[in-house]
Amino acid sequence: MTKDMHLKLLKISFCLYFIATWTTIAGMEIFGWLSFLIAFSFIIRFRNELQPMLEQLRRTLPWKTCLTLFAIVVIGLLLQRDHHPDYQWDIGSLRWMFLLASGSAILTLLFPSRRGFMTFLIFVSLIAIYAVFQTFTGIDLARPGSHRAVQPLLPPVSSFTLYRSAGPWGHSLQYGYIAGQHVCFALAAVLVTIVSKRRRDFVFWMSSITVLLCSISLLTTFARGVWLSIFFAWLVMAFAASKKLFVKLAAGLTVAIVILVTAVEPLRARLLSIFDSSNRSNVDRSYLWKINWEMFKDHPVIGLGYMENETRAKEYAIKLGNPDAFLGHAHSNYLQMLSGTGILGFSAYMFLIVYMVFLTIELLKNLPKQAFWPRTLALGALGAQVVLHVGGLTEANFKTGTISHNTMMVWALVIAMTILQKLGRFDEPSTSSSY
Repeated sequence: MTKDMHLKLLKISFCLYFIATWTTIAGMEIFGWLSFLIAFSFIIRFRNELQPMLEQLRRTLPWKTCLTLFAIVVIGLLLQRDHHPDYQWDIGSLRWMFLLASGSAILTLLFPSRRGFMTFLIFVSLIAIYAVFQTFTGIDLARPGSHRAVQPLLPPVSSFTLYRSAGPWGHSLQYGYIAGQHVCFALAAVLVTIVSKRRRDFVFWMSSITVLLCSISLLTTFARGVWLSIFFAWLVMAFAASKKLFVKLAAGLTVAIVILVTAVEPLRARLLSIFDSSNRSNVDRSYLWKINWEMFKDHPVIGLGYMENETRAKEYAIKLGNPDAFLGHAHSNYLQMLSGTGILGFSAYMFLIVYMVFLTIELLKNLPKQAFWPRTLALGALGAQVVLHVGGLTEANFKTGTISHNTMMVWALVIAMTILQKLGRFDEPSTSSSY
């Protein structure tokens, strides 16, 4: 197989994987691992030609932190062997590390194009339309009759039945955090165009339409954590783009929120439920936080086993005198890591996410002002990470396979752009100033 044919095969596989991240977990797994194998074989075959890239990949990829977290997880599970942890599931949940490595290499070799971005905007917009359609019909085309099908909004907040938008996933929070990351890239194209005073071309208007459609679909998830994470992410993006733009966007969002809350009863009721101590969701989430904090106190150093907090939640509910409590994961990325991996795993996780945010900020600082396309992607990646981490205060969104796949794409993009920036690729006008 020639080098060009090998690279073309990798491009096809990775494009299919990228499309799968919007639609199907099975496709993610199949094409994610296929892309990993094709990329690995490509690097082995042409390693001599790729030495500069591979050296920068070694320096930029947080592989030491990932290996440290992996070791902590394995040791923690072995120490809990008396409780019979599910080693295959728990350790397998860390497979995102391999996808991060392969994704970083692939995106360095195959940097996103204007055509790819337009395809992305069209797909995201179509999914947003479908999500809004679900709100008023309750129809989940992929799972008719399933327990994961689109769920009604409870408790009812209007005289007619509303459903929570779930997109292709059949779950409002999964859709919310995935679409929440996606919309940041569309917004970034709008913000960078305004700041750079570029001509408002088709990409600008298509991005604006995508922002509008996604915003509506995110509102109809009725996911309060998603709303808050989007709000903070957009403010951070605007602040990074321009201080004046930050003030304008903050004022605009505030006015929009006041109008929506005043005029739309379901949105007002759902937003105000944040402060309702008797709200069922609030009660359940608070109790799960309490359970996971108790787990951490009992196993402060290395936790009771990554992902095992869900298995042993019943044990702690009984211990705390509420055996009939709602059970599940920690509903917080940070408590999920504390209870499952202790202070050691939590520290490794925090170092990892802070490193990736820092890398993104440094990338934005170092990219040439005329590098319109890379700056758009970097700004979008910054917002996408804020969505994940702010939302992670009240939802264990990082552990969810669909969301972690999308997050790895964001991280891989940042690492790839950092490598290309260090290799001077964005100093070339043909690469940096256009899509």
